[in-house]
Amino acid sequence: MIKRVPNSLDAWGNPHLGINIMTVSDSRMTPMALTTLAQIVGVNVRTARAQRGLTVAELATRSGVSKGTLVGVESGRSNPTIETLNALADALAVPLTDLISAPATSSPVVRRGAPVRRPVDQQRAARMSHSLLTEVWHLRLAAGQGVEREAHAASTTEVVLVHAGTLRCGPIDDPAVLNVGDSITFDASCRHCYQSAGDGDVDATVVMLTTPQGARPL
Repeated sequence: MIKRVPNSLDAWGNPHLGINIMTVSDSRMTPMALTTLAQIVGVNVRTARAQRGLTVAELATRSGVSKGTLVGVESGRSNPTIETLNALADALAVPLTDLISAPATSSPVVRRGAPVRRPVDQQRAARMSHSLLTEVWHLRLAAGQGVEREAHAASTTEVVLVHAGTLRCGPIDDPAVLNVGDSITFDASCRHCYQSAGDGDVDATVVMLTTPQGARPL
């Protein structure tokens, strides 16, 4: 639970609202849960900064947050105010909720949804909140054919959506079998493969997302 509490006064004598990881009145929250929340914020900030190729000093400059405060946030030891988190979110070009939400632990594979019962339906295959170089590829494989690819640059992610056929794809040591309407999101900075796993041809879309060296938020 995140509790908003006044922690300082502005120039007009009104309280700033901060996000406190722990206060004396938070008797229902265990130290373990509170530590976990602080660690979630730290991991999210550190990960987003690294994905953009920013040093701690560069993010501190861009956000207006002191380097010492930023180090405390990333280590999970600090108690950042809402102003600090908003400043970091703006500098990293991510929603505030991305910084205070636990990283997704769901399967990288998204299976086709239930039959459409409405005129228009949609299902999100993946969500990225980085400043990225994006390439979209149309993949077609004849029945029984396949290809292996060498590792791409570090911080490269691929999202594959199957339109026809059965496709085996993903990291060489852990590929997934996808049918029509299924998708997968995987780290492509390792050797990976695309193989027709059925009797028919494969038709798929591949979206490659790469954080360029020295990339900066938009």
